Amino acid sequence: MKSLENSQTEAVLILGALGSGKTSFLKWLLNNRRQELGKMNLIVNDIGTENIDAGRLAKASELDVTALQSGCICCEDLA
Repeated sequence: MKSLENSQTEAVLILGALGSGKTSFLKWLLNNRRQELGKMNLIVNDIGTENIDAGRLAKASELDVTALQSGCICCEDLA
């Protein structure tokens, strides 16, 4: 069994308010700096149930994109 003690995984979060340009920035990054980024996975947390940004990023990047289903967990009524 492989030890996880020496494993390293980087995570980069792109955060911002609605309409602040997160998806546009990520599309630019993927189109202009793709080779520098190396192997990556995208996880997209769309607000709605349609996962519009996940679809756009998958098409633009030719990467497998995982979309969190049922919208944003931070916007759910957890009370």
